[in-house]
Amino acid sequence: MQRILNHNQLMNHGNLQARNFCLDILEHGLNAADPYRNTRQLIRLENNTLIFEGPDFEAAGDPRSGAARYPLTEDVRVFLFAVGKGIQSSAKAVEDVLGERLTGGYVIAKHGDPVIMERVEVMLGGHPVPDQCCIDGCKNMLQIISEARLTPSDLVITIIGNGVSSLMTLPSNNLPLEDIVRCVELLQIEHGVPTSELNHIRNNIDQLKGGRITRLLQPARMVHLLAVSPSVNNNDKKKGYEALIHNNFWLHTLPDQTSASHALDYLRARGINGQIPDSIMDALTGNAADSQGISPEEFQAADCRVFALMPECRDAASAALARAGELGLTPYLLTRKTQCEAGAVGRFIAQIALHAFEDHSPFHPPCALIFSGEMLVTCGADPGVGGRNQEFCLSAALALRGNSHIAVAAVDTDGTDGPGGFICDQAEEQGILGLAGAIVDGSTADAADKQQLKLLAALSRHNTSQVLWQLGDGIVTTHNVSIGDLACCVIL
Repeated sequence: MQRILNHNQLMNHGNLQARNFCLDILEHGLNAADPYRNTRQLIRLENNTLIFEGPDFEAAGDPRSGAARYPLTEDVRVFLFAVGKGIQSSAKAVEDVLGERLTGGYVIAKHGDPVIMERVEVMLGGHPVPDQCCIDGCKNMLQIISEARLTPSDLVITIIGNGVSSLMTLPSNNLPLEDIVRCVELLQIEHGVPTSELNHIRNNIDQLKGGRITRLLQPARMVHLLAVSPSVNNNDKKKGYEALIHNNFWLHTLPDQTSASHALDYLRARGINGQIPDSIMDALTGNAADSQGISPEEFQAADCRVFALMPECRDAASAALARAGELGLTPYLLTRKTQCEAGAVGRFIAQIALHAFEDHSPFHPPCALIFSGEMLVTCGADPGVGGRNQEFCLSAALALRGNSHIAVAAVDTDGTDGPGGFICDQAEEQGILGLAGAIVDGSTADAADKQQLKLLAALSRHNTSQVLWQLGDGIVTTHNVSIGDLACCVIL
């Protein structure tokens, strides 16, 4: 399936050879990150037994390693609950495997995702800032769980992925939605606070986050599918299954390592505790022990299996590296865990590329520099329409001005880079309310000057989508599950 939808537009100007390499590499990376295919490879129905099996999908050191088999006798009900950006791709795979054996369920995805489910209802909600649809979707999901009166013979399959922390929002203590929205806007958008820090706050003021949904699903048997790599929570101290369980702050079906006290510490350290709505500060200050997320001990006592649908051997970066090699470029993986300001990353990658082109050091052209992760954008109080991959590319374009041997491209793998929004009438007429990313080269800055487009002003206002659309450099893709950013720099 072709993920990049406007290839011809992107290839009618600029450094065509380098652009073609970049788009080819991104296309292979985007197609490799196929949650439907991976889910179908993990799950099969055999002799009326539902089987989850595949070592690639297990975290290293999983104490329950091996095939998980669930005989689907007549008394067994099977429910499916999924939350995340583009998460329907995996949910549809489960739905297709089970067919009529699927009893019910619910899916919460992002506004703009096409609805493809046939047997369970889908609610589309706000991301990165939650909206009332997120709350309504969570309430509907809770109602289904409550009315099901789950028993130990029931099987519940959950699927979560990137975007779950916004989309699965159900404030505790009747906290007003507007206060949650203000908190997220202030921290994540205006101050660029990473999700790991933000979730210390929102995990502890929510009815479902922090593994609380797993607590609500008991005593049913559970299979938790994660639309990420099994090593996503790895650090230098903990890896594999231990990292999933003990380093977690955002996979909300797993144990929670956040706390209200740490949330308050973060706010004080940043000096913005006085700007947080009083209702949230009161909730954090009065956070009671019985409202805490699920602990590793409680989780491991439950009847749960965990599988990760995006192992690194099958991920976008690995496929991009392989494709670069096939194209005759020396591939270099810079990192899978980029978490820096997008504009700074763009300038830095451009400088590295220029140095490599001029001195053949530390990378030898022709080559491709590839990285993934999740870049950050600190927007301030009045952001425009844009996204982190777009800012990365435009910042690189300014540094690459005049060079005819380098191109840079980057996308968010879910197809929506940033929250999206109105770009221009022409884009809206084509049904485009958000770009997936961008592609630029050494001619981009001069092309902007000729059209009297102010790249620095667009970057300073974080209003990059309109400029990229006018330049013909905004990438439009199909929607899918999000496994972060994928960026490529080709040096010829």
